[in-house]
Amino acid sequence: MATRPCPVCGSTVARDSTFCAQCGSPIPRARPVPTLGTYVFPRVQVDPVESPYRDARWIQLVVGSCLAAIGALLLITYGLVSSAIAGANCDAASDCSSAVMVYVLLWPGAALLGIGAILVVVALLRTL
Repeated sequence: MATRPCPVCGSTVARDSTFCAQCGSPIPRARPVPTLGTYVFPRVQVDPVESPYRDARWIQLVVGSCLAAIGALLLITYGLVSSAIAGANCDAASDCSSAVMVYVLLWPGAALLGIGAILVVVALLRTL
């Protein structure tokens, strides 16, 4: 019969016993040692309240920042292109700024900048 020492008093107890005969303390069960060819799956306990995926403020911050940056780039591009066109030889009868530039650069740039700024501000207010 195999024996092992008691973790409290050190006396020898049988391997399958649950309490020490000398001090009466409970003996923890020994886990079987895995051998070659066996895999022991680790136990992972996830608390659903503290799940890292429930808090998506960082996604809102990243998306809002990206939208605001793209909108700002579109507005900067519109300003550079319109100033380059205004510097070109334009007669008074023709309009140098193109309506396509307004609909492709100005309005989407302003909309993306505004939406991105709103997303960032709302995400930051949620952290308070």
